[in-house]
Amino acid sequence: YKITIIISAEYEDRVKRKVLWSEPRLLGWSTYSVVGTPGSGASDEGGAQLLAIQKLAEDIKTRTVEGW
Repeated sequence: YKITIIISAEYEDRVKRKVLWSEPRLLGWSTYSVVGTPGSGASDEGGAQLLAIQKLAEDIKTRTVEGW
């Protein structure tokens, strides 16, 4: 199975009141197996959700610091 999480994210300089980047459709995904096949991703839906959220966090971090 595949879990997909889609969020809207925006990074704002609150001092200058300026949006530095905005992404209305940022996607994070992961897979899991209900049978427990080795090497198939997460072992359950909750684990797949966590992996998808971690991918989103990594994408947000990368996009935020890539210009530094």
